[in-house]
Amino acid sequence: MPVLYKCNASAPSRIVLMTVEILGIGDKLEMRDINPMKGENVTPEFLKINHLHTVPVLVDEDLILTDSHVIATYLTMKYKTPKSEELYPTDIKLKHKVDQMLYLESTLMTPKIIAVMNTLKKGEVAPTNEQVSALKETYGFLDKYLTNSPFLASTTMTLADVACVSPLASLNLFVSFDEFVNLSKWFKLLEKEDWFQKINVPGVKLFGEYLKQFKLKRV
Repeated sequence: MPVLYKCNASAPSRIVLMTVEILGIGDKLEMRDINPMKGENVTPEFLKINHLHTVPVLVDEDLILTDSHVIATYLTMKYKTPKSEELYPTDIKLKHKVDQMLYLESTLMTPKIIAVMNTLKKGEVAPTNEQVSALKETYGFLDKYLTNSPFLASTTMTLADVACVSPLASLNLFVSFDEFVNLSKWFKLLEKEDWFQKINVPGVKLFGEYLKQFKLKRV
């Protein structure tokens, strides 16, 4: 049975966990919690699995995957369920529209969580002005993608939406996106889903609890 190493407070982990929930394949995986706040991601045992010391990690026999987007697409392709084709289309154009948004998330969203966290760990209580501007620029990009469609890559929900809503929920703890009408509407639409409520809501709450030690001032 494949093993998924994860941290519920982690936005990348939640991308995979929400995908698992949507596909209904929780019984196909062994879940193992790794708490980076306690240094469990830098133990000799874990570093043998993932020298990058990041979560999530999927171990499927001799295959080790250490990127949340790759794990999500792999699981969607491996386990064929009624939701698989909708989440990650086989149509070449739709598939690459989804991939485009996965790459956008990996380059523009999760790195900004890391950047703000590094600022907070230096003793600051809020993101820098530059970080606020960069975050609002990213919110604006997403808002434009949603101008003519309720979802980011298709007329139905795909992995593009799952991948972007997870870090957005965490980034919202730093800088509000309320002024972005399309983005707010999209977020509220996904927020109603059972998989969002089961995975993202408690995960973001855990992340928020962790942030309390920094006395964060939300912008």
